[in-house]
Amino acid sequence: MDHSQVILLALFLPGILVVLFVVAIALPRALRDENRLASNVCVQCGCALGNSKDACPQCGAAARRR
Repeated sequence: MDHSQVILLALFLPGILVVLFVVAIALPRALRDENRLASNVCVQCGCALGNSKDACPQCGAAARRR
């Protein structure tokens, strides 16, 4: 590796690490939300929505449907 490759690596590596960190934080939440939507439970608190169409009966969050 020559000097210019080391400089490019030093510039891109922090950006790549930030992207990986954001994905590692966001992906589990996105998967949890998808599972909750598929199971007809509130995305915020996990309470069963049942026949509620507007809001969660426990926390009052807007009911999101698929």
